[in-house]
Amino acid sequence: MENMIRSEKRTGHVILRFGSFYSEDSWNTTYLFDSVRKRKMPIIGKGDFYWNLISVDDAANAVVYSLENFQRLKNKTINFSDFSPIQFKDFANGIATLTGSKKPFSIPLFLAKLLMGKNIIGFITNSYRVQQDDIISDWKPKCRNYLEGMKSILRNKKKMVNRNFSTTRSLQTLM
Repeated sequence: MENMIRSEKRTGHVILRFGSFYSEDSWNTTYLFDSVRKRKMPIIGKGDFYWNLISVDDAANAVVYSLENFQRLKNKTINFSDFSPIQFKDFANGIATLTGSKKPFSIPLFLAKLLMGKNIIGFITNSYRVQQDDIISDWKPKCRNYLEGMKSILRNKKKMVNRNFSTTRSLQTLM
């Protein structure tokens, strides 16, 4: 182990930082859809804080890209996201529209801090906008923004439900 650590020090490193992940089969994406549908995800304050997102497929591609370009990226910290930061209010309203749900309600910031605690609200509302560094300008995410990614997820889920429904109906006719 010690020899491996020494050799790593000689080879260098690349630190990868990612936006918030989403994917078709992740619990957090399902939770987001369900929370918006059930109106359990309010817009906190004005909802003007930014979120940076990335699909897990794009994150995996970013890891491969970083390995393939290791020498050029050596000893750097690289941020990967879809490079389309979104204000939370637009994110929540977009999910509501995609799912055919009612728009989320708003909750005043002071009340959210009282209910959930200032540290949790501070974490949720931490706002920054990740922009693409020139050093990775040749890397492009497949999902250019969260809306593309979420539409794709919902399309795939719908196909799966329809396929399962058709299979169930086919099995019922066989019985």
